[in-house]
Amino acid sequence: SQRESLFLSALSLGLTRRDFLRPVFDGTASFNASDGNDQDFQDVTALSLGGSQLLFTGGSISVNVNSSLSTSEDPAALLIQTSNASFSVAVNQPLLRGAGHDIAFESLTQAERNLLYQARSFELFRQDFVISITEKYFGLISQQKQLANTNENIVGQRFAWEQAKALFRLGRGNSLDVFRAEQALLEAQSSALDSEQAFHLAIDQFKVDLGLPIDVEFILQDDFPEVTSFEMDLDAAVEAALHNRLDLRTTRDQLEDAERDLSIATNSL
Repeated sequence: SQRESLFLSALSLGLTRRDFLRPVFDGTASFNASDGNDQDFQDVTALSLGGSQLLFTGGSISVNVNSSLSTSEDPAALLIQTSNASFSVAVNQPLLRGAGHDIAFESLTQAERNLLYQARSFELFRQDFVISITEKYFGLISQQKQLANTNENIVGQRFAWEQAKALFRLGRGNSLDVFRAEQALLEAQSSALDSEQAFHLAIDQFKVDLGLPIDVEFILQDDFPEVTSFEMDLDAAVEAALHNRLDLRTTRDQLEDAERDLSIATNSL
């Protein structure tokens, strides 16, 4: 989804560049024929071609070519042909409102900056996605270790239950101790069952996050990375963050966008 949003922003920029930087051409062709009892046969063929180009000064230049050919028959059965052609060039240049490259090309500038913002957003998403996947993976390892501890607790509770029964048979314990030990064993087994179900559910969710089928089997490498100490000067950290943080740079650029919008609004006023 993030990659598609980036692609759509690039596509939008391409379309905007095409509209601004490439000339726009248009043309029409027509043929009309008429005949009847009260008029002689006549046909008119017309062709019109035109093109326009936006100038870097905010103006535009347009060129138009028109031609027509008319054929008719008079009562004397003579064929008469009449042709016309015209060519025109027009230049339109705003002098006050809408004048200047910055104002005329604001849509193109904003489209370029929107693509830059989307690229930064995509990179931030990639960073957050990597951190999220890493956290979930080590969370699974932690759950796996907790499950192992729960199974070991069952072994200990089972031993305590067997011990309580043995002491009861020897007359050195009472039935209440046996009941308590059995209750502790059942609670440990229930806790282990809950932990095992939660662990398998987390594994399936992790597969979904990675885009893998649920039936894929993989083994968790339960070796945590070696933890090393890291120290950084506070002033150096702040300076690096002010220079490297993509979201902060985007916010600065959006402030410039607002200043440009204010300048354009002032010009329009």
